[in-house]
Amino acid sequence: MKHIFIVNPIAGRGKHQEKIVGKIKTACERGGYSFEILYTNGPGDAEKIAATYPPDEDARFYAIGGDGTFNEMINGIMGRGKGEAALIPCGTGDDFVRIFQDKAPFLAIERQLEGTAQPIDLMKVNGRYAANLCNLGIDAETAADVHRFSRFMPGPLAYSVALIWRLFHRLGIEMTVTLDDKETFHGTYLLASFANGQAYGGGYFAAPKAEYDDGWMEVCLVKPISRLRFSRLLNQYKAGNHLDQEAFQSFLHYRRAKKAVFRTKNQHRFCVDGEIIATDNGEMELCPQAIPFVLPLGATLRKSR
Repeated sequence: MKHIFIVNPIAGRGKHQEKIVGKIKTACERGGYSFEILYTNGPGDAEKIAATYPPDEDARFYAIGGDGTFNEMINGIMGRGKGEAALIPCGTGDDFVRIFQDKAPFLAIERQLEGTAQPIDLMKVNGRYAANLCNLGIDAETAADVHRFSRFMPGPLAYSVALIWRLFHRLGIEMTVTLDDKETFHGTYLLASFANGQAYGGGYFAAPKAEYDDGWMEVCLVKPISRLRFSRLLNQYKAGNHLDQEAFQSFLHYRRAKKAVFRTKNQHRFCVDGEIIATDNGEMELCPQAIPFVLPLGATLRKSR
């Protein structure tokens, strides 16, 4: 098997890539692995590299970057039609791996090389694929603002500051959300999230019950509340305690679905695995066991199975 390392040199402000590349070369040469290190130069390159890699080659692709780099790469693998996906996280939020108890195994190159792939679900979102989480509303608006602050502070802190900044703006989007062509919600919502993974925004656990291989998408809809109440409950939401606490039940809907569709009157920011698009509609479908994902040795899920 050929090991293809796709390096995004600017992910996470480029603080760790050079050191990781050195470790890759040492580990692969020591272990006798066939490998190649390729660099992205701009948006879409990770997808292009994976999609156009020779189809007759048995390949494992590693995204060395954040959730956006991983998203591009898995779309390239799906376009190629075969290949294993691995992630060495060094981005701003690195939220996909938060479904695991510890990020350390993903940063250990030897553990990655010796890891085994198991099939995981993906979400097909407006014709493309997402591995982690999509959101609309204050979450997406915050994600769009986070780069204003991430130049001066770590990613998780930058997200929290951007969220506070967003509270000074108008909140709530009128939308219609239909699940599995059966249940429909219509009204103004503070946020809507559609999840295969558990977290976004550098550690906000919007979908703490999500499992990436159970064949279900987790959907969370939150009605508008006062800014004061929002501020008081934010830490509980971030920790993923909102599904079990009475204080949230009057303004929160949480469902599991195979398919979800939303419509809005105007275009709004929609965040897909950390990447922002402007749209007035979204169609998401859960694709069970869609891609082989590499579990490094020692990686354990945050939730018990």
